[in-house]
Amino acid sequence: MFKRKTIALLQIFFLLTGSLPSLALDQTESISSPLLITEVLFNPVSSPEAGYEWFELYNLDPDDLEYPFILIDDGETTDIIEDLFIPAYSFILIAASEQIFLEFPDLDPDLIYFVPDGRIGNQLANSSDEIYLYDHEANLLAEISWTKDTGNGYSLELSLIHIS
Repeated sequence: MFKRKTIALLQIFFLLTGSLPSLALDQTESISSPLLITEVLFNPVSSPEAGYEWFELYNLDPDDLEYPFILIDDGETTDIIEDLFIPAYSFILIAASEQIFLEFPDLDPDLIYFVPDGRIGNQLANSSDEIYLYDHEANLLAEISWTKDTGNGYSLELSLIHIS
């Protein structure tokens, strides 16, 4: 019940203000989601940094996944991505803005979703930050955190030995 009320309040808040506050949900719950955050670029070479940040999601499920919206929380600010579709066994990108095409012009635009305000959260911190993804029912879908800068222009990548 708490989750449904929280989502309803967030939806109303978003409709009234056009933005979302940071979620105050229990982030210690276990994740039973087929989504993985497989890569994140939080310290891009290009400037302004916020516009070039992105992260990659992978769908481990044999079925396509569809969400009316997901919430992206970095502990400070929450963003919303509407109508998220992730094909079975596929990757998509969540990017801060269309500036990503300046760095990667060959990316398939059908597999990229953009944060409406051009920043992931309040801008991903280079030295220490986190990303939590929640579905429309406030279930934790995926999370990633880091505590050390990788260097300008280097991303953190999850190395998977085997994906069936």
